[in-house]
Amino acid sequence: SMSRGRMTMSRLLLAAALVAACEASQRTSGQFTATLSGQLQKLGEGKVSTVACIGPRNSGKGGLLNSLLGTTVPDVEAGVATAVDEERGVAVLNTEGFGERLGSASAADDATGDTAVAVALSDVVVLSVFFREFISDPADAVGSLSELRPSLEIALKMARESGAKAPRKRPLFLVVRDFEADEGVTTADVAAQFSSLLDSMWVSLAHLPMASGLKPSDVLQVQVVALPPSSAGGFADAADGLKAKLSKASDAAAPASKVLASLVLAQRIADQAASDVSLDAGPEDFAQAAACARAASEVFEEYVAASSSLHDRAGSRDRREPLPTLGSEGSVLLNAALDSFDTRTAAYNGTLLCDKRRSYLQTQVLADLRPLHTSNLQLAVKQAVVDFARRSANISTAAAGPSGFDGQLEAVVSQTLGAFKAKADALKVPEAGSAGTSGLEE
Repeated sequence: SMSRGRMTMSRLLLAAALVAACEASQRTSGQFTATLSGQLQKLGEGKVSTVACIGPRNSGKGGLLNSLLGTTVPDVEAGVATAVDEERGVAVLNTEGFGERLGSASAADDATGDTAVAVALSDVVVLSVFFREFISDPADAVGSLSELRPSLEIALKMARESGAKAPRKRPLFLVVRDFEADEGVTTADVAAQFSSLLDSMWVSLAHLPMASGLKPSDVLQVQVVALPPSSAGGFADAADGLKAKLSKASDAAAPASKVLASLVLAQRIADQAASDVSLDAGPEDFAQAAACARAASEVFEEYVAASSSLHDRAGSRDRREPLPTLGSEGSVLLNAALDSFDTRTAAYNGTLLCDKRRSYLQTQVLADLRPLHTSNLQLAVKQAVVDFARRSANISTAAAGPSGFDGQLEAVVSQTLGAFKAKADALKVPEAGSAGTSGLEE
């Protein structure tokens, strides 16, 4: 009985180690998109709603959300921290925030690309501000909406690319912390001030096709929530009220796979915007940018056609084992696309604009291949666990010495991991001449 128990525990430990390796492969340190992708892939078809929190840097935004939602998202100095509650189906995205430090009167920093993507992706947005700062200088208190504007631009472009008739309207909770009711300022006053700021910000988005004829209220459902100081009476009731509103607003959960697809789209739009030529560029730069963009678009369309067979074979729901040629075929497709782009843009090779477009094309191809890589790697993991169970069933519990139970178990683990590694290596998609594997790693 003890030997059987040890074998069962060993199987569980190996399965956990294999799954952890699979998940870790989808993440790159410091990259919000890669981290959240791994967390969403773990949920599969489970439903999840996303809540993003923005506001001043180092102001305890993460702690506020944790107290309201019961999550464990950390505060973050740069980028976006994530916490996914699998049981409740909630993903919390805590952004770095704006400003140099809490209470600083310095101009707000531009929102990072990660923050813009996180907010554009979210079902619910929480904007945390402090009462005294808001009544003193509303624009400075909300960072001149520097985190909101780029995210709305991405959201509008996402709606257009997905074929929606109108952008999705999402709740935005303006949480006014340390609210002092005896100051003669009401939540209606705060709402009016914030609405004016939104209107001013919206002017810079009016040129976008999906923004035509719309107002901020068509894309954001703003609700002002007054949160008294934690030491004051009424704080607990106000916090409970906000908690109930957040829970209700985040009820519209979507399958994690759909959220993952939206994340990829949002990141692609953000990357594309980052690679665009600046408005003060000369005619030569515009001509170069147009030529490189056109080449990248044509090459990707050719790649899509060429990769259809691989998608059919590697992405089949009937597949029970990983496609052993996925890595080599994917590598051929990737390198063919990059070579074709290099040939078409030979006149601009080595320039910053051309390099950005090439990098973006590579990202597009890898983003298209990643679901195939992930699903086939998961098949390899399942096979490894089954293989381990089969091998370990033959372990003799009566053997003694070096070939005893522990020795046999170590041999089985080594054989199983070796077989798994060989299959996982075959799934890597390297770029010719590159020391790395372009992001689709073991």
